[in-house]
Order: sequence, then C-alpha cells, then structure tokens
Amino acid sequence: MADIAADERLLSILQDLIRIRSCEPGWDELDVVRYLESLFAPFSVQKNIIHHGANRASMVISLEGKARSGRKLALMGHVDTMSPYDPGNWTYGPFSGHLADNKVYGIGSSNAKSGVAAMTYAALKILESGQQPEHDTLLCFTADSDGEGMGAKSLLRGGFLNGVTELMFCDPTGSDIGAAQKGALWLDVSVKGHSRHIMESKQSVNALSCIQKFTEKLSGQFKKISSHRILGDCSVFLTQIRTHGNAIWMIPGFVTGRIDVRVTPCIEIDFAKKIINDTKNMVEEGMPGSSLKINIINERAAVGMASDAPLIQNIQKLCRKNGRNPKIIGQTFYTDASTLVPELGVPFVIIGPGGKIFNDREDENVSLADLSFVSQVYFDFMKGVVPE
Repeated sequence: MADIAADERLLSILQDLIRIRSCEPGWDELDVVRYLESLFAPFSVQKNIIHHGANRASMVISLEGKARSGRKLALMGHVDTMSPYDPGNWTYGPFSGHLADNKVYGIGSSNAKSGVAAMTYAALKILESGQQPEHDTLLCFTADSDGEGMGAKSLLRGGFLNGVTELMFCDPTGSDIGAAQKGALWLDVSVKGHSRHIMESKQSVNALSCIQKFTEKLSGQFKKISSHRILGDCSVFLTQIRTHGNAIWMIPGFVTGRIDVRVTPCIEIDFAKKIINDTKNMVEEGMPGSSLKINIINERAAVGMASDAPLIQNIQKLCRKNGRNPKIIGQTFYTDASTLVPELGVPFVIIGPGGKIFNDREDENVSLADLSFVSQVYFDFMKGVVPE
C-alpha cells in the first residue's frame, strides 16, 4: 500500500504541474515556481527565486548534505513547455493531466515536467523522512530552456552553481542515459542579388538560387566533420524562406531565410562559425553581384561525455539496481546543458522519463512506470547510493 500511495503522490505532483500553464506565448513560469516553492514550505531549506520579469522566474532549492566530501550535485529541470499548437487535435486536453492506460497526458508531460515532478518527489521523500542527501544538492528549476536559456544563464550570473561538481539534467531520454547532445546555430540570412524580368534572366543575380547554393555548400562543409560515435553527423537545413517585392515573373533580387545548423561535440562552436563565414565568402565569389548577410540568432554548444566516465557508469548501475538496463544515447535537441556544461566544465548526465518532444505535440504523454523508475534513480543519486 505504501508504494501505491507514493505513486499517487508522484502522479498528483505531475498532474498539478501540467495544469499550471507555462507555455508560449506568455510562459508564466513563476506560477510553476510558486507551486514548487509551496511543496517545500514545511522544510527549513534555502529557496532562491530569480525573477525574470513578466511573470517569469527560475528557482534554486539548496539541500545540505551529510558528507563534507566536497561533492556538490545539481539536478536541473526546466519548467517551460512548448505550445500545444491545436488543442482540438488532442485526445485529452493538453492541460488536463489526464490518466489513461497508465500514461499521463498533457503538454510538458514528457518535456519536461515529468522530470521536474520526479526530482521534486525524490527530494521530498528524503526531507519527509527526516534525512539529508549524502552531498550538498541543488534542485534547479529553470525558465526559458527552449528559448535563449535565460533561466540557466541567470543561475550562472548569480553564482548559484558555484562549487557544483556534477550535473544531472532531467530532460526526456525515454529513461535511457544521455551522454551527449547536439548543439545548434540558428542563422538569419539575408541575400541581395539583382532582380530582372525572367526574359532577361541572364542579367539577373538570383537571390533565391544564392541562398539555396549557400545551404547546399554549407551542408557539404559540415559533412566533412567526423561522425560522432553516438550523435552521428552534423546537419544543415533551410527551414524558412521568403522572397520580397517581386512578381511571379521576376527573378528575386532579395531573399531572407533561416537555417538550422546542428553540430556535434566533434567540432568547436567557433570553428563552426568559421565554416559558415568561409562558405559565405565562397558563395559570394562564385556568384558575382550577390551579397549575403548572416546573423546568428541562437547559439548552443554541443556537449558530450565518455560512455565509461564514472558519473555515466554510476547512473547506469543505479538504473540496473532499479530493474532496468538502459542504453547510452545522444540527444539531437539541446537543453540547458548547452549553456551550463561549457561554463562549469563538470561531468554531466541526462536522464528523464518521457520521449515525445518534437512538433507532433499532440497527445504528449509519459508512462507511470518510467516516471516512478526515474524518480527512484534521482532518489538514489541524491542519497549517494553506491550499487555493487
């Protein structure tokens, strides 16, 4: 009966989190932060709320550990979600937290409120038993992980992560172990050419052809980068494009577009920028009269850990202790790890319940089995359990 009651408590926390809206366009992460703060109100723990304005906030809860070993753990969970897009296409309401067939449905149920619920419940179990984690532990709840990462950046600026020796990110991995993650460069590209009537096409400089050629050549340059053992290859995709001020019979002389570049830990972000600039120069030289302007609107570093790193191996053992044999995987999307790991330079691991995260955000869900399993792994990690 105790296990059933525990699972019901964990389920209740997740359902509450889903029902508190923290999605675009308003985000409103402060509402989630206030709820989480209330759960820890009965305990004498330090709670720091970092206000970002416009009802947005992040929070750090500090738990004092028993051991004076110098180790300091930080569990990271983001409380923002993406938009459900068309709620009418959901079987259950995107903010319902509906339970069906041992799965919880709702926006953020997978990415990443299930991870937030799991780490919150694991910490509450320790506190409610009158115990402490083995080592000093921070519970970090961040805003804007899917945007510019202002929550994670504010924790760095405020010194809240000083002294942290290990990072655990509670983002969805399907309960497997994430040891690597792709980074991203989002390019805002403007191309100027020379517009002419199609009957005078030889006198034109086709801006549309120019941005297409730039994308193709850029993709070719990044394909030369060595393939990562887990993440595979870098990628380049032209995802948005618009011609300006020309009729259907005119060769476009001005085009804007956006390009998504995904990089692996095999390449430093500064070298990726050099490839972009060199490719720009190459295309301009090959198309006289063309001019490309490139603005990087989002920059996220790729990060990676060796599969046999002690932290990765420890989490693998904790998973096996709790009845599962997880795979070592990589993530093609970025999280707060892209902001924090390069700055802190400490070991990290990504593990969380759920896996449905991309633009098919209809009927996003997480299984209760995954939720309970990962929460127990978090509990053991905080308690300093050392499996055989």
